[in-house]
Amino acid sequence: DEPPLTETQLDAQQMEGGSSANMPNGTAAHDEEANGAAGGEEEGEDEEDVPDESALAQMQEELETLQHRKHVLFVKLKELLREEADLKAAEEEAKRIAQEEEDKPALTDDKPEVASPLVELGSPR
Repeated sequence: DEPPLTETQLDAQQMEGGSSANMPNGTAAHDEEANGAAGGEEEGEDEEDVPDESALAQMQEELETLQHRKHVLFVKLKELLREEADLKAAEEEAKRIAQEEEDKPALTDDKPEVASPLVELGSPR
């Protein structure tokens, strides 16, 4: 179960065009629209939406933790991709070598053995 989103996260989600799936029946979005339409908002009310220092510190810590996890996963992904590329290159090299061996004419199979001319020029028997 995911923890409920903070008001800051909800605001960010709405700005990005996110749905109100995390809000029960979309009531929070509806209430905000109603308050805005009524014209009852004043400049001072926005200060209540600002999270306190401990909440900011906790969010900062969560952000750093997630960024570290992202970095670790990215490093692992790069390593896996590098290993995969190395394996693919090794397979292609093995195929190339096998193809070259297959294409080479076999020296012993195609030609009959011929006595070396040096043996024939040797001392008379």
